[in-house]
Amino acid sequence: MSLIIANGMVVASALLWLLILAVSVMQPYRAAPTITAETRVDRPATTSELRRGWYGFVLRLDGAHELSQFNEAIDEIAAMHANSVLIETPLLQDNPESTELSLEGLECPLLTDLVSVIHHATDRGLGVVLVPTIVFHEVKANQSRSRFAPADWDRWWVSYESAILKLAELAQSSGVEVFAVGSELSESEIMTTQWTNLLSQVRGRFGGLLMYNCQWERATRVAFWEHVDIIGVSAWFPLVQGEDQSLETLERIWKQALEEVDLLATRSDRTVLLTAVGYPSRTNGLSEPWDAGQPNSETADEKVQADALSAFLRRFEAVDPRYPRHAGFFVYRWGAANDEADATSHIIEGKQAEKVVRDALGRLTQRN
Repeated sequence: MSLIIANGMVVASALLWLLILAVSVMQPYRAAPTITAETRVDRPATTSELRRGWYGFVLRLDGAHELSQFNEAIDEIAAMHANSVLIETPLLQDNPESTELSLEGLECPLLTDLVSVIHHATDRGLGVVLVPTIVFHEVKANQSRSRFAPADWDRWWVSYESAILKLAELAQSSGVEVFAVGSELSESEIMTTQWTNLLSQVRGRFGGLLMYNCQWERATRVAFWEHVDIIGVSAWFPLVQGEDQSLETLERIWKQALEEVDLLATRSDRTVLLTAVGYPSRTNGLSEPWDAGQPNSETADEKVQADALSAFLRRFEAVDPRYPRHAGFFVYRWGAANDEADATSHIIEGKQAEKVVRDALGRLTQRN
């Protein structure tokens, strides 16, 4: 009997030793601890939280450029008197019907490069607004972020939440001021439960200001504005009224557009950030300013772009700076360094619009 007990104790000891060994071996493969942030209830951001207006440019990151090229673009943006940069970073989706998203792929920058660009921007004194943006690897005609239908919405949401939460933790640890939980995902905007649930989860990981970004014509249809701090609006307001494209007419249209923004802000009790204000430098650039078109497929016209941005900037500067409903704007867009911008693109470097925007940013950032 004593021999049996002794053997049993040996076996038990061996099993315990194996268990300890297994735990120690598996330890390096445990998930990293979640970065937590102070949470708060949904309410309008206070004046102290909205401590400054955000004025700058959209910079789109991708996998086609070197880190040094993005950092050089940050330096150029800072030299334009901007105080902020809106960084678009891709969420890769194979096609509008797929249910999986990825932060890795040829179209995506390395996450380490994304962090480096954010740090370089903050080192230059720029506030950072981070906007994850879905990019389709394959897309058919008339398909876009605003018109997509995953084969299984439930599976899509699981994948989307995973990617957004990972980026929220990255934003928290790298000094981002404003984080967007989504951008121009029009087909999903009726899914209020999913969006409010995601926003609640993000608040546990990111302590800055939260934003959702919608297209300008859909801003009044979004039902979850009370759960964000800032309303983001892609301000692709068409400026054509008949044949008149005079600067006075463009200013009048922008005045009406900004009044619509005021009304949205008042009704929602939130400030509005114009996340994209831009026009291609071509003759038809005012009617569909969101349309990038094909490179050099239209007649180039720098004056069209310069006049449209000048009209916007004049009207925006006329807004009382003490009025808290305008969080700022980002000009669409600044290209990565060494880009060969075609003559008809939205990029303003080297065109008439560059001086127009630089001078206005100098005035705006100085008064803030």
